[in-house]
Amino acid sequence: MAHTFTPQICDMADSMVICLYQRFSQAEASLFLHCTIEALTELQKQHKIEYIQVNENLTEFFGFQLLEYLAQQIQPSNEPPITSAMLFNGKRLAKN
Repeated sequence: MAHTFTPQICDMADSMVICLYQRFSQAEASLFLHCTIEALTELQKQHKIEYIQVNENLTEFFGFQLLEYLAQQIQPSNEPPITSAMLFNGKRLAKN
């Protein structure tokens, strides 16, 4: 079964040095997502994240499943993007 990846997922994988078909244990996935194993298990029970059911007692994740979950969690901002000119001590730099 071929899986088509969006440019966003490919860019995320490249920048995070994650192979799309790299397999992660539950412990590794929870570290990658910065959540507890219990929280990850709850996401699985709620079908909010895809996973691999290896056997009755073992689940794993492909890298792309973790990246797709992360991409779905991005919340849009109502603020305009911050530019480098706005970052000097929290103030705009004066133009000469």
